[in-house]
Amino acid sequence: MKPIIIIVILFTFFSCSKQDLNKRPYFSFDNTAKQWFSGLKVNDTLRFLSNFGNTRIYHVSNIETTKQHAQDCDWTTGNCTIYFDYDKRVIYFERVDSFSSPTKITMYVYPSDSVDYKNLTPNITAKVRIYGDFDDYNGQPLSNGDRRLLTFPNVYQPVPFQTFVGATKTYNEVLKFNSNNPNTYHDIGWDRYYNVDKVWYDRKFGFVYFKDILGQAWVRQN
Repeated sequence: MKPIIIIVILFTFFSCSKQDLNKRPYFSFDNTAKQWFSGLKVNDTLRFLSNFGNTRIYHVSNIETTKQHAQDCDWTTGNCTIYFDYDKRVIYFERVDSFSSPTKITMYVYPSDSVDYKNLTPNITAKVRIYGDFDDYNGQPLSNGDRRLLTFPNVYQPVPFQTFVGATKTYNEVLKFNSNNPNTYHDIGWDRYYNVDKVWYDRKFGFVYFKDILGQAWVRQN
């Protein structure tokens, strides 16, 4: 009789787990978010030439699209409470000609910061958020010692795209980021000094231009 009881208990456990999973909110990429996936592919190369004659080469090392959990975990017991699932996509760029700090574009779907994510209402909605980190970008220093990253605008509103004429093509969906920081930023973790204060990014083609506080400007060559 004991084996039957064990089987019933296990069946009940897995049934409850499946039921909880089905009830848990899941925020996936919508059509607006997918418009920002870009046309880049793994192993694509981005080549830049500066007005000082210097070259930088980046290649797309990986593109990851994953389903993530918003959760709290008790590290003593190892138990986690998952509040909702959400989509996340990261485009990783690796500098080929030299060592670099992380360069990537991150997208994720999340509810508004104003809501209690531990107690979401049934009809709650979520929107994609996008931010980027570019090699030696000297974003404004934050109170915790980090720097402000490339923060994209609300893509559910009209986006102020601009046009940039590069070396080989014209880019028509360009966002221009400016740190407004005239000073070098020292990244203690990487022990590197960042001087790039302007970064331009095209929605389809990725990074197309950047300039540093010393007057050196790099233009995309391909």
